[in-house]
Amino acid sequence: MRNRRNTAWGLLLGAGTAALLLTGCRAFTPEAVIVNKPPETYIIGAPMEEGGGYYHFHVYWYGSDVDGTVERFVWALTDTSVQDEDTTDDEEDARFNPALDASTLAIGRWTTKTDSIFDFRIDQGTRPSADFTLHMVAQDDLGAFDRTPARLHFFSNTLGNPTIRFFRIAGGDTIAIEPGKADTVGFGMPYTVAWAGESPNIRGYAPDALARVDTVYPFDDGLFGYKWQILGELGGNCVPTLEDCWRPRRFNEATGDSFSYFGDMTSLTFRNDGSSTTNPFRKLLPSGTVSLLVNSIDVAGVEVAEFQREFNFLVNFDPETIILDGETDWAHPEDDQVYPYYFRLNDPTKTRVPFRSGDRIPDRTYVVVKALARDDPDDQRQRDDFAIGLVGYVEGVRHSLSGGVFRFATESSALDTVPAWPATEPGGWHADTLGFLTGPRTTFTFNMQAVDEHGRRDGSPARLNFDVGYPPCVQCVELLPKTASVSAFPASLECHEPDDGGNACFADTASYLITTAGAGADELQRLRTSFMAINKGTGFTQVVDDTTGLGRTNYIVGVTLYNLTVLLHGRDDEREAWSQPVRRAMAWRYQVDYECDPFNQIKDGGGNDDIERYTWAESADDQLRIDASTGLWRMRVEVAVPTTLINGGPVAYWFGLLFDPSIGGGTNEALADEIFVQSLRQLGEGSVRVVAVDQSQCAGTPARPNRYNYFRAVRPSIMNLPAGRTWRDCDLPTAPQVPGIKSGLDLGEGAMESRQHKPRAEQPAVKHFRLQASIGGQLIDCNTPPPRP
Repeated sequence: MRNRRNTAWGLLLGAGTAALLLTGCRAFTPEAVIVNKPPETYIIGAPMEEGGGYYHFHVYWYGSDVDGTVERFVWALTDTSVQDEDTTDDEEDARFNPALDASTLAIGRWTTKTDSIFDFRIDQGTRPSADFTLHMVAQDDLGAFDRTPARLHFFSNTLGNPTIRFFRIAGGDTIAIEPGKADTVGFGMPYTVAWAGESPNIRGYAPDALARVDTVYPFDDGLFGYKWQILGELGGNCVPTLEDCWRPRRFNEATGDSFSYFGDMTSLTFRNDGSSTTNPFRKLLPSGTVSLLVNSIDVAGVEVAEFQREFNFLVNFDPETIILDGETDWAHPEDDQVYPYYFRLNDPTKTRVPFRSGDRIPDRTYVVVKALARDDPDDQRQRDDFAIGLVGYVEGVRHSLSGGVFRFATESSALDTVPAWPATEPGGWHADTLGFLTGPRTTFTFNMQAVDEHGRRDGSPARLNFDVGYPPCVQCVELLPKTASVSAFPASLECHEPDDGGNACFADTASYLITTAGAGADELQRLRTSFMAINKGTGFTQVVDDTTGLGRTNYIVGVTLYNLTVLLHGRDDEREAWSQPVRRAMAWRYQVDYECDPFNQIKDGGGNDDIERYTWAESADDQLRIDASTGLWRMRVEVAVPTTLINGGPVAYWFGLLFDPSIGGGTNEALADEIFVQSLRQLGEGSVRVVAVDQSQCAGTPARPNRYNYFRAVRPSIMNLPAGRTWRDCDLPTAPQVPGIKSGLDLGEGAMESRQHKPRAEQPAVKHFRLQASIGGQLIDCNTPPPRP
């Protein structure tokens, strides 16, 4: 295959013809003219034009000469192509065409062969392929060159990049290092790293042919040696963009400078003994990472991929750390305490209670852990005055009341370099303790790290995790008929467990009567008069004191309010309970339901009266308050009964509704029936459902400790608080006498609810009751039919 151009020959023939026409015909003596036709060149047996092939392949070519013989060939290899596809002019002539420009022979090579195995080396760093043009020109017996060189534009492809494996030499052992992993050497200990490479690009080579081109031992791997460099300060902080940082190097006398080359070195030995302060192979290597780059180039002219060149080894082994877990300190038998342990903040004796990782412990506790630490025995020690260092930090995952989790963490504790329990022998274990305050509804992870004399920390800290917090319980929902009624149950009442039959508080249904006077022991106390508004369109019913603006859209019924007091008995788990009665139960979810008010339209008490919402504190209108002496939550439920019904009986009440001008004026008996029933909604069967909650909020009344404060350096910054203060005070972060608090969490989100860790945890405690109006010996409730004549 060849590219031909006839333009030059046409110009010569045209010039000769023009000369004959101008001079005419005259007698002359003819001379013999020798005309030599140039040879032709063809390339065969190679990758097809614009195609690709393995870089090591056999190329065939030949030449022909119509008036003589082809004596030899000259060929050249250039990268890519300069030929414009939109023109027929051969632009490659500018790069190589000896017939037109003899200076292009400078890149040519001579041969008398008509075939050869070529290694079209890539020589472009890590690139595994390259774009080439092969030029071939025949020369005939009279020295003429083919004016139209045969050319082949193709891609030279390899099978990939060479790779390098790293090894550690230890005595007589060669230990392979897993690719991408760092090795470790003891501080002050000698270290030898070795490497070996291989290339996929030796396919197609016979062993003897490979040995002829592979000039660096071993002669069968296809690699032309290795370069290396040490990174960072140990390597002289060489900047690759400004200078050649590779080693080994040779001196160039012509330039007076040195240059790197691929040599036969396959290992480096770091004596690491401090015998020199400048030679990196004799310096005392500092604690940390030593980074080394090793590169190679193979017979295809391809180098190792950059990401595979780096090898790291760490100087100085990690120190070791252990946290005792349900055990005594076996390295210091004089300490017979089992670790970890906690003591309760409400325990004046501070009795130590051991536990294990994974356990659940009470809230409002102080936890103490003990850690053992030592330097790695394979490190040479440099400082006799440094035993070991210990630091710790705490992570928490709070399981928030509103759903999801909230993560927080302290900073590291101050470095402790004087352990309370020193090692009893060289290289032995030191030990010390660290303590911190817990918070509720949280999983804590305690991390301890040993720190050696060079500041190196244990890369795998010892960890201990545990959960904090037990749920509160409902003891009783007590219903009382009078505002001054007192509880019939002691504070020591057992928790309500419906699955176990409950307790005396829940044994019976509380039944009360509503009478005109309300003076009897089983009669609700009469309070005052008010109004009931029943929406004309929706039937929505509410009790209001002010009816202004409601008459157009509501039926208004005069009512008398009676008292039903609800006492909420609850307590925290005894292991974490406060001693003050006012902190006995911190919050509630509750709902008062009536059988004839299924959608809970009538709101009762001073709280939310919604089992899905939390009531955190007392109400401003005194309908819900917390007894400071007992801790009981006293809630006043106001039961509305039509005044006319109480004073005149059901018949008088019904006729009053029938003839009320705003209702029907004596013409609408059905509407009178409906309002009669609607206005008795609170009479009949009912229940109070409750869930106890063990935390409150900072803005509630009365003010109670409701913030979990944790310290920046783990340990509390002072040993004891001033009188009257607690670690849970909401304003503790701003208190000048308690510095070092990192942050705090509102305990409302960290609250736990009754029966939380038991089956059917969402089931509230339920107290049933029955309310009936007693009028003239007749008992009336919401199921009593209207007394229509």
